Amino acid sequence: MDPQDSVPYAEALRAHDDLDWLRQNVPGYSAAGDRFAAQAGFIGESPLRMDVPPLLEGIDLGPASPLERAQHLAAEAWGARHTWFLTNGASQGNGIATLAGRSLGETLVVQRSVHSSVIDGLVISGLRAAFVHPPSTPRSASPTGSPSRTSPKRSRSTRRQAPPNFAAYALDVRHRMASS
Repeated sequence: MDPQDSVPYAEALRAHDDLDWLRQNVPGYSAAGDRFAAQAGFIGESPLRMDVPPLLEGIDLGPASPLERAQHLAAEAWGARHTWFLTNGASQGNGIATLAGRSLGETLVVQRSVHSSVIDGLVISGLRAAFVHPPSTPRSASPTGSPSRTSPKRSRSTRRQAPPNFAAYALDVRHRMASS
């Protein structure tokens, strides 16, 4: 079997779903479908039981954990040295990515409808922003993310695929100017 066909983190969550254990921490609803009947009726009880706190043996704790294996597979699939999965939303990750972008240059190219967490990261990092207007769908006028053609061709750039509100491009503008 090709390792890229495996889903170690999802398999670990599914295995943990089958355990009968007493929750004394987050999530506060204790994964009890009967306490949240509307949600359980919509998505089923299993996703509620799979909403687990971090640092559980057999899921994300320790070396060679299912989480670590899944991150390694993701990095391999995307051609990256390493990946990190975000928990509790993407705002923290946007801030961290923006701060890390400082090492790539002084200007971050972002779409005009970028999430406020990217703006926060720009302010904290001291990066300048170059805003681009992303294309939008004709029917809803919702931004679809900026196509790669909006990025200068000769720049050293990093593009991360993400929902439209979180799309950002880090460019070393000095390198672009020097090679023009």
